[in-house]
Amino acid sequence: MKKNYVLIPLLLLLFTGLTAQIEQRYTDEVFTDDQIKVTLDEQYAVNATIFPLLFLGGTEFVPENLLMDVYEPDPAVDTVSSRPVVLVVHGGDALPRLANGACWGDKQDTVTIVTARKLARMGYVAVAPNYRLGWNPLATTQDAFLDGLVDAGVRIQQDMKACARFLRMDEAERGNTYGIAGDKMTIWGTASSAGTYSGFAAYINELEELQTPTFFVQDSMGNIFNTFNEMEAGNIDGTVVGMNALGDTTNYVNWPEYSSKFQMSVLGSAIALDTGVIDADEPPMIQMGNPNSVVTFVEEGPIQLPTTGEVVAFVQLSQGLIKEAVAKGLNDAWINAGLSDPYTLAQQANPRFGGTEGWLPLSGHPDNEYPWVWWDTLNCPASAGSFDVLPEADRELGLLQIDTMASYFGVRACITMGLGCDLSGVSPVKDIVLDDGLIKMAPNPTYGSVRIESTDPGRLIEDITVVAIDGRAIQRHRVENTIFTKDDLQLPAGLYTVIVRFEDGIVPKKLLIH
Repeated sequence: MKKNYVLIPLLLLLFTGLTAQIEQRYTDEVFTDDQIKVTLDEQYAVNATIFPLLFLGGTEFVPENLLMDVYEPDPAVDTVSSRPVVLVVHGGDALPRLANGACWGDKQDTVTIVTARKLARMGYVAVAPNYRLGWNPLATTQDAFLDGLVDAGVRIQQDMKACARFLRMDEAERGNTYGIAGDKMTIWGTASSAGTYSGFAAYINELEELQTPTFFVQDSMGNIFNTFNEMEAGNIDGTVVGMNALGDTTNYVNWPEYSSKFQMSVLGSAIALDTGVIDADEPPMIQMGNPNSVVTFVEEGPIQLPTTGEVVAFVQLSQGLIKEAVAKGLNDAWINAGLSDPYTLAQQANPRFGGTEGWLPLSGHPDNEYPWVWWDTLNCPASAGSFDVLPEADRELGLLQIDTMASYFGVRACITMGLGCDLSGVSPVKDIVLDDGLIKMAPNPTYGSVRIESTDPGRLIEDITVVAIDGRAIQRHRVENTIFTKDDLQLPAGLYTVIVRFEDGIVPKKLLIH
């Protein structure tokens, strides 16, 4: 009889009814919402914003105070004083909320707050920064559009790195106000451009990476130029002053003595304008995406002018970016750890995402690239338009998706940043997978009823576990018989894994419920 060895999570073997596990800091929630301290509008830098020139009739860049909100376990109840920190970066296509036609675009976005609070309850310090906004997405030529897009990305990258430096400066010089470990820092781009700009901050670290053909455009006089001009914009890190041809300062230097680097990234459907931005010594990457969205089907694809639909450039999409990261070895430590927690197993079981460590599937409507995003529909005038962009956005789905993200992130953060987590509960245990001919399961697909039968009359089924697509063990049935029947499993429509256990091994089977 054929036998294969696979990794089965200990968590799935130790539950009664639902999965049981020992809650621990950094992988699970160990604080309540009441134990989270929130500090709003802390200034981390000041820099020159282009916004008045674009939209307010201004004639020059003006200084803007850059602010952040900090979510942390209250030091009054937390015994740890040096805690890993996560920058939770809001989306919004580098334009203000509502002005971008949507209900997001600020550090007070619903998904940003919920993500930050979730991470704080897990024991992290979560920092939600605002950053300089402004570019012209309605540019009528491909080159002008791309020029504005890159300019906006560079400014945001400079601001995120300034925020990282400020936190490290505060740790070193001001008594560590927020109780962070500055050498354990993650950047987390939520959605709607935030993933891409966070990817800029984590992986665009050399001038040469902005000098590939995609970054060269043509002006109205036919002159070819690079969209990134270091003399005008300041350097990539923002530690060199930028000044344009009119003598207007475009970048102020903030905290240049400190490191701008991140130790890990979590990116919401990020793209890169060109391949080859990933180097082998850069931080490991989690890339989140909707496996039902066409955006995740291919490694490269076009970005287009909103005004005319003309192709601006062919870019590396999220699939290509995460696969490049894995190919360069960035996620090797996670692969070598042999993680077998439910969220990892669910990721590995996905037909397209499963072969790429760090590519986390979060399913939703096919036209919704970010199914984990939602907003306050009652208080946002742009709610109807937002549903056009992200159809079937839903609070309950979003909360579930953020829980999944955080759990998938937590065990990997423990490994990457050496957080001292006990991962024995999610470390591999070998179980023998038996030939699937040992059982018959029908009907499949089903509307809820199922009959599972051992084809060997002398071999009893000990128990049956039903696992959801997100890795949660949601039902367990003790059997001790050769036949198990259920008139109605009382489960929502979807794809499940049924694990049938015998004395000497298991048989996993997919079950589709209509």
